[in-house]
Amino acid sequence: MELLKSNILNLILFLFLVTNAIAGELVIYKTYEDFQNKKPLENGEFISWRGSEVGGVFTSRKNGKLDYVKTRDIWGFLYYDKLFRVCKEDGNPARLMNAGKIMYYENGYAHMRMLEQNSDKAFSDGGTNCYVSVDMSTDLISLNHYKVMSKYKPIMALVATYPQYKPLFDCMGKGYDTERIRKCIADFEGVK
Repeated sequence: MELLKSNILNLILFLFLVTNAIAGELVIYKTYEDFQNKKPLENGEFISWRGSEVGGVFTSRKNGKLDYVKTRDIWGFLYYDKLFRVCKEDGNPARLMNAGKIMYYENGYAHMRMLEQNSDKAFSDGGTNCYVSVDMSTDLISLNHYKVMSKYKPIMALVATYPQYKPLFDCMGKGYDTERIRKCIADFEGVK
């Protein structure tokens, strides 16, 4: 009987810890200022997320009712303690991978799956493979693999305003793929 009580208590403790861990996996910030001031959106108990080519949706339970938050309506979020931003252009999340001379991000849906599955590879529900921004407050620029970097208007405008980024985008050139961009970012940042 004592063993049964011990197992029941262990099960209750386990369920309590798992429930709290799941509820704490997602912290949403409506604006950059909210992120800076550590004022997350009160989104209730996180249940799930789903992605698409036009943005994602987080589902949570708030005051006993389901609540939905569209990624297009937020600045970013923490998921498993990793920072993700949302691209205004396509509404999709992107995980911050480098915060240096330039902010570099990769496809958020794939990285969310990798975090959930404790894996280093995953497929994506949408979005672009890579993004950049000047800093945490500026919009993300999609590094869409269908666009030639030197002819893509947002990149041209970025380089016109910040000429120090020209070598980075020259490195990326026409041969777009994630591994190439990672190498260009590392070289630009002086990481060997």
